[in-house]
Amino acid sequence: MAGPRSIVRLRPPGSVLVGTIEGVACMERDSGGPGWRIAHRTLTDKHIHALLIEPESGTIFAGANHGSIFASADGGQSWERRDEGLTQHNVYSLEVRPAGRRRAHLRRDGARAPLLQR
Repeated sequence: MAGPRSIVRLRPPGSVLVGTIEGVACMERDSGGPGWRIAHRTLTDKHIHALLIEPESGTIFAGANHGSIFASADGGQSWERRDEGLTQHNVYSLEVRPAGRRRAHLRRDGARAPLLQR
């Protein structure tokens, strides 16, 4: 099924970032058990619709409803706003498409804008 992705797997295994209505939750598997726990939360004042890891750089992008786009270079510990040039700040999905060089894009209402180009 196509659509926004609001969960990304991190390293080490057993850690994931989950986009929620209360920001990004870093979930870790309980040691010795099948359950998960919230290790920490970031961007707690944002409704995160989409998460994406750009494969070459490892940069994680988060798209937020009424909040724009954010990037993390440290596995989701800290985030910086990356919305220069955007006129609308509702981000519902993100994608990576190779086009010669890899590029990360955000999608909003059918339009695509570059986030990262190498």
